[in-house]
Amino acid sequence: ALASVYRLIGRILLDMGKYDLAVRSLAKALYKAGQGDDRRELVRILGHTAEALYGQGQYDEAVEVCHKGLERAHQADGSHEMQRLVIDLTNTLGKVNLYREDYAQAREHFRSNSRLAEAGDWPAEKARALFNLGTIAVQQRDYGQAEEIFLRCLSFGHTTANVLVRASVLLNLAVIYQQ
Repeated sequence: ALASVYRLIGRILLDMGKYDLAVRSLAKALYKAGQGDDRRELVRILGHTAEALYGQGQYDEAVEVCHKGLERAHQADGSHEMQRLVIDLTNTLGKVNLYREDYAQAREHFRSNSRLAEAGDWPAEKARALFNLGTIAVQQRDYGQAEEIFLRCLSFGHTTANVLVRASVLLNLAVIYQQ
């Protein structure tokens, strides 16, 4: 239970952009989770830790934690929740590859997430995966493909829970149309 508390605190700090504090809280959560046998909680903690490390610019460490989390997730029960955690970990891997301009690897991670989101019927995750694929297209100056992808993101309408993704899609479309 204490691991969950530290994880929730870490998640709040992560959402606030307080990556250093998030990493510290998540390290405590990881320590406490290591004393139990709750694989889901451990994978949740690893996912948040990877994202916080990414936010700090510690890309190698983020990748390492993602791989640990994915390994644990694949050993677990295969539940819908575990699949969502796989999407989060894979998304972080994709963002690291995007930052490193390894577009082929980033694309593969985001396509994998798109397939998982489709299978799980998670429109918000599908939109997030598509948005990231659109971001790759923008980075590669393929504005036609980026526009097509971003318009597909909007087709999810208000079923897309992540308003930040929707707002980012609209902003990216405005930039593309300005080109």
